[in-house]
Amino acid sequence: MNKIFSVIVLLSLLILTQCFFSEPDFPQNENWLSKIKPDSTDFQKLIEVTYESPTDYIKIHNFLVTPDESYFIINSGFNGIWRIDIDGNNPTKISDTLLVRKTELAFSDDSNWITFASQGDIFRVNVDGSSLIQLTDTPDDYEDHPDFYFDDEKIVYTKINALDDSTQSQSICSMDNDGSNQIELITTISREDQVYTYPMKLPESDLILYNYWGDNQGIYSYDMNNYQILCIFEGTIKNNRISTTEDGSKIIAVDRYDIFVIDHFGSKFFEVTESTYLYYTNGFLSPDGSYIIVTSYDNLLMYNMLENNLEHFQKGFLPCCFDDNIYFIWTNGY
Repeated sequence: MNKIFSVIVLLSLLILTQCFFSEPDFPQNENWLSKIKPDSTDFQKLIEVTYESPTDYIKIHNFLVTPDESYFIINSGFNGIWRIDIDGNNPTKISDTLLVRKTELAFSDDSNWITFASQGDIFRVNVDGSSLIQLTDTPDDYEDHPDFYFDDEKIVYTKINALDDSTQSQSICSMDNDGSNQIELITTISREDQVYTYPMKLPESDLILYNYWGDNQGIYSYDMNNYQILCIFEGTIKNNRISTTEDGSKIIAVDRYDIFVIDHFGSKFFEVTESTYLYYTNGFLSPDGSYIIVTSYDNLLMYNMLENNLEHFQKGFLPCCFDDNIYFIWTNGY
């Protein structure tokens, strides 16, 4: 009898232990490359994304959407660049065996070409995967952050060149789209990890905008006519391509957790995050300037220009804004 009672007590203790100390059964973390209208309608999960397997091609570091919204162009880092139909079908690797940098890809204006960085050099490839061309071949230099400009005739990019054990030069450079006529536009001597990032031509102007990480960190412009350099925004900036409207009239500027809309002279139109108390990580303008998507870790918020208000929009990150659609990675947030 005592043995039976002891067994019952032990079983009871085991059950109670499982109830109080077992791991909670949380839902599995989900991430989907998704699509939604700016008015929050027509939400669609398109491609399931994983960040678990290092060999999975849909491990997304950043992505583009072709202007006709037919394809995703996905940067999967060491696993290359992939073109995938907007409905998730027909994945095609377009970067051959190259180990691609995680820095952002860039389209040509006509969207036929993509330029990207791999192992310290700049490459170009057609969207269909044809005509993969190495544009720089400089074993002693390190090139990154390419983008097209001047009607796709030229590419602007960054370069680091070690001069000796204690110093190095860093530059913003330009070259023709076939890799010829490589010239330095701006150069400084610095041992910082990366002084210049993401140079880009401001639409409808002769200015190149870029992030500067030296003293007086901020967003700067370089005038290709008179070669003048101007700091248009000083602050604790973000390391990504600067977001502008299609006509170049508005520019997103981020200072730590505050987000502003400025013009190319540095004049502030308004603060997007004024009178709010969240930590904001970035901002992205729609091409027509009608709305701004603001990121706060794994949350997307929308600032509506007509209503002048900032509201929670969706769970997710990495937004890619069109006038009528927003593409992003949706997450369930667990």
